[in-house]
Amino acid sequence: MVSYSVILKGGAQVWNTESTSACRGCKAMIWWAETREGRKMPISIDKDGAWVSHFAICPAANSFRKRGSHGEVNAGAQGSDQEHDQQG
Repeated sequence: MVSYSVILKGGAQVWNTESTSACRGCKAMIWWAETREGRKMPISIDKDGAWVSHFAICPAANSFRKRGSHGEVNAGAQGSDQEHDQQG
């Protein structure tokens, strides 16, 4: 699989794997990238043409956040690749 370095808006570096799918929440096209730690991360292109974490622009992002033991949303938690339908 081909991958290349991408700098996200805000300066984070990820590696785009060119694997794509549709977000289960908003149906937008997303690309799957890997972080330095090897975690999969959905990325998208924002209205300015910059790469961003898909969670930053997805209107359904809160539905993918992990919940604490009392049902509250963990502010720092991000959804995993299992929470989006990944194809490819």
